[in-house]
Amino acid sequence: MGLFLLYFNYGVMAERLSSGLQNRVPGFNSPSRLNKTIFSFVNLKKSFLKFFVGAVFVSALFFISINLHATEIKVEKVEAKPITFTPQITIPGSEIFKKGVPFTITKETMPTMARDLYKFLVGSAGMVAVVVMMAGGYYWLFAGGNTARVGQAKDYIGGAVVGLTLALGSYMILNMINPDLINMKDFEIPTVPKITIPEPPTVAGYKWPGLDCKWVAGGVPNEGGYIAVKLEKNQRVFCGNTPASAQIETSKTVNNEGSGQASTVAADYTCYCKITSQCTAVSSGDCSVSNLEKYFGDKITAEMASGICKVESGGNSNSAGTDRCYGDEQLFSIGLFQFNLRQHNMPSDVNNINNEDLICKNAFSSVGMSEGFWTWMKAKFSTLYKRLGDLFTDGIKETDYDCKVTNFPLYTQCVNSAKNATVNISKAVKLSKQGTDWSQWGANGDCKFPPNK
Repeated sequence: MGLFLLYFNYGVMAERLSSGLQNRVPGFNSPSRLNKTIFSFVNLKKSFLKFFVGAVFVSALFFISINLHATEIKVEKVEAKPITFTPQITIPGSEIFKKGVPFTITKETMPTMARDLYKFLVGSAGMVAVVVMMAGGYYWLFAGGNTARVGQAKDYIGGAVVGLTLALGSYMILNMINPDLINMKDFEIPTVPKITIPEPPTVAGYKWPGLDCKWVAGGVPNEGGYIAVKLEKNQRVFCGNTPASAQIETSKTVNNEGSGQASTVAADYTCYCKITSQCTAVSSGDCSVSNLEKYFGDKITAEMASGICKVESGGNSNSAGTDRCYGDEQLFSIGLFQFNLRQHNMPSDVNNINNEDLICKNAFSSVGMSEGFWTWMKAKFSTLYKRLGDLFTDGIKETDYDCKVTNFPLYTQCVNSAKNATVNISKAVKLSKQGTDWSQWGANGDCKFPPNK
């Protein structure tokens, strides 16, 4: 703080002193040696004082930090290669800071380095403060009886005195805060001891190829990736019946030898599950985990839903899939979770999703032989040609069904309803029994998430 006052007062004072001398002293701008010297002095660059302020501040921080000494922590010592430092300048009065003379940085030499730097920088600050006070007196001398300027000169000198007092009184201040900060004794930097957290008691739950679940008491599994199941009914589906409370270690009083008494307490079990499937979640959009969690109520079921959605539609609510009628090549698996309009009804009002009044299967009819042999054969050969083309291009395999659209207004309403993200997700929640049964989706052949227990 003292050095800051010195810096501030010097900057303002230098500007005012220069202006005052030019206005009030005849011939101040003349090339005389005295006037040139004075003018150069009051216009010194502030970077010179900034150097001392920054150096003293860094030295103080270094001085405080190296003397923090912990004596009650037993730590493991790690051998390190010694660091050799060769000073490029000599610090007056220093025992080790001598130009060109290398020394090894150890726990014995670091306190000496801090002491020498501290003394040098505080002494330098004292000299700067004296120079500032002299300049303030010179400014007072040329104030020309102006009381305002005299008052400003007094402020400069007073600020320099306060700053010098703080700089020189830092020893007393540090001793008042903590005597260990100025003892300059040898020190060792302690390392954090390795703490092994025991695995909390666990009870095996259900396990699927794409999901691993277990009961955990009084903590979280040490193995990463497990997510707590919040909904009680989902806990029973994924982990089974809740086991009785477990006795776990909660605290331990450790002495310097690393031993002590442990206390135990009864802890309830929580169901944790971890996704082990190759199906990954969608990172953003309607099928992101954060958005689906609002509908499914559990993060783990939202992650499974996101994985299914990614395989089915890629997270695109306008996706129409590849399932089509070979009678007219109209697609009928629509939306985020690819609902089959030939099997599922949809709401006409997206604000009333529970009222599934659109009987979408009525928009389709079978083709078969009823449309005539040639129509049926044309559709079959067209499909065969398309599949052969796909085989030699990108390998897409479409599934064609014996159907065609006969009621286009109803079909259009069903498609638009299924493309609504809220409708599609809400229907997925219902069909999957809130994320616990994914057997209705073909994508689960890859994801291997659980069906309901």
